[in-house]
Amino acid sequence: MIDLGCGIGNNSLYLSERGFKPIACDISEEALRKLKESIPDCNTLCFDMSEGLPFEKGSIDILIADLSLHYFDEDTTHKIHS
Repeated sequence: MIDLGCGIGNNSLYLSERGFKPIACDISEEALRKLKESIPDCNTLCFDMSEGLPFEKGSIDILIADLSLHYFDEDTTHKIHS
């Protein structure tokens, strides 16, 4: 389960509290540091999603992109999920 553009981890916290093990992903190292303060056991990954996702095709069961993908133009959005 991937929380894409997680920020300080609102969705990741919700998921963690319900027994899920999300991978919290963001471009901001600072946001991921703050997330780890409230969810120390959460796995995090820092990357720029506009360059594509660093996961093998078909390896993600659930991807949450709450308030993250809509900031990109159509071409970039297609590149991200290709």
